[in-house]
Amino acid sequence: MDRALKIISGLSVLVVLFVIVSLFLGNKEQRNEVIEETPIAEETIGINVPFASMSESGDFGPFGCGQYLNIHTVQVPATQSVLGAVYSQLFTTPYDIPNSEDKNIIASHQNLNFDSVSIDNGIASVYLSGTVMGNHCADEVFRHQIEQAAFQFGTVSEIQVFVNSTIFDWCTLSDADPSESGCDINPRPWIKQKSQ
Repeated sequence: MDRALKIISGLSVLVVLFVIVSLFLGNKEQRNEVIEETPIAEETIGINVPFASMSESGDFGPFGCGQYLNIHTVQVPATQSVLGAVYSQLFTTPYDIPNSEDKNIIASHQNLNFDSVSIDNGIASVYLSGTVMGNHCADEVFRHQIEQAAFQFGTVSEIQVFVNSTIFDWCTLSDADPSESGCDINPRPWIKQKSQ
């Protein structure tokens, strides 16, 4: 009888251990499943991107042929290069902006790419590669989109735009005779001071 009691006690202990181990492993699997099912939230920030207004008013303007810019807030993955994110949005957003009547004039420059931007002592140097397409009225919108992207930041007091590693000269787009436009005497490099 002692022997039978010892066997029953031993079996009881094994059953209890089995139940405890099963519960522990089961809970561990459930915890893993919960962790796997819960998506990790990616941190985002809102950036302000200037696009061309298709109305007779906007956030900035008028300029050029009476155009305006509107500022759109776009959510992007968090980054330390916020100005770079703004330019990336300008160069990847299609001409027809989803859910908006505004347009992205930069998208009409299909052979022009954003490479990088740096800020040093208040000067934003924007590096593009490719070809700037000339269009009298659209040129002003294009120029203001690029400039306003930088000038929205208090740390930027000047912008310099380089195309193919050379400071861009607006005279290369002038359709007037160089002596009439003044480009034969005064080049027009894309260097702009922020207005106060």
